Amino acid sequence: MQGSDAYAESLSACRDYGEGFFLLPGTDTCLQIAGEVRADYLLRGGTAFARDTDRTEFRSRAALDFDARTKTEWGTLRSFITIYGYGGAQHAKDGSSTVLDTAFIQFAGLTAGYAHSVFGMYDDFYSSTMFADYFGEQDVVNLLAYKATFGDGVTGTIALEHGENRQEAILRFEETDKAEGIGHQRLPDLVANLRLDKDWGAAMLSAALHENHASRQRTKSTLGYALGASLSLNVPATAGGYVVTEVTYAKGASRYTTGGIGMLRDSIGAAPDAYVDDDGRLTNVASWAVSGEIGMNLTPKLTGAVFGSYLNVGRTAIDTTGFGEYRAGWLGTNLKYSLSKDVRFSGEFAWSRETIPASLADNRAGRSLDSWLAGMRISRFF
Repeated sequence: MQGSDAYAESLSACRDYGEGFFLLPGTDTCLQIAGEVRADYLLRGGTAFARDTDRTEFRSRAALDFDARTKTEWGTLRSFITIYGYGGAQHAKDGSSTVLDTAFIQFAGLTAGYAHSVFGMYDDFYSSTMFADYFGEQDVVNLLAYKATFGDGVTGTIALEHGENRQEAILRFEETDKAEGIGHQRLPDLVANLRLDKDWGAAMLSAALHENHASRQRTKSTLGYALGASLSLNVPATAGGYVVTEVTYAKGASRYTTGGIGMLRDSIGAAPDAYVDDDGRLTNVASWAVSGEIGMNLTPKLTGAVFGSYLNVGRTAIDTTGFGEYRAGWLGTNLKYSLSKDVRFSGEFAWSRETIPASLADNRAGRSLDSWLAGMRISRFF
């Protein structure tokens, strides 16, 4: 009985933080531990698949979240950790792997550590796709950010974000040397957003600066940039319903539009940030992307979503024959049924098309390739 009373007091001391927090013995820190185990089953097809591409895929993932909060004179001190464990084809075909997804500290408006980029809001707050790709900013990076609250639902965030993992390709075409190396990172990315949250939804403007630094001393660096606009609207007709869209334009910062997704890398290797022109000058490459989604609660236990995404990269270099334009798009839908608060069954179907530049040196050159996927997921939350 005494142990039961102590546990009840532990929960009561942490009730300000929400359900599931308990007081760590001997401390004034409240901790919440949550997790998910899920199993995925996928079937793929279409003209984009070759004989060496898997058409079926079984995979599993376990996730653990640790959320620790302590009251201080500066407000709530928070540290958050997410760990993923994968089994099967997604990360290691012959075994399993463990990945640190996030690890950051927050207090007094500061965020320091490994966290989602402050650029864009679709990926971090809304995206419900399970298997289909989509375009736009998706990176988790090491960062130092400050968020200011101005009142009436307006906030602004500015951050220094590690830019090395956002360095894509720098391309060169000459007789004697057909590739240009990427230099080491000298400057972090400077990223900022201005966000408005209201009863009707949310809106956000984002901007980023990214340095393109070639490995050769005689090639001068350039400063690339990305601009984004996001809008979400609540749908009053259905509890939890929403419409969201995000548009991103980049010049010399293609990772902010492509998201670095596998579909793109399998086709053209990478979307370049810049290329070296005939005069030896570094020229930034433009790209743009748009993603959107409509989601709603169809019944108290069934939710559904329709989503789409499109990407255009102005110049990609496949071989020595020149540059070409790459285009890709996704369209899909999913349903998620909650058998209970802890168990959910989900299904998704999606179709994509990508247009390969004519400069590609194989039989895909200049073609539009279609692919589709159908997948099922079983999830258990705790």
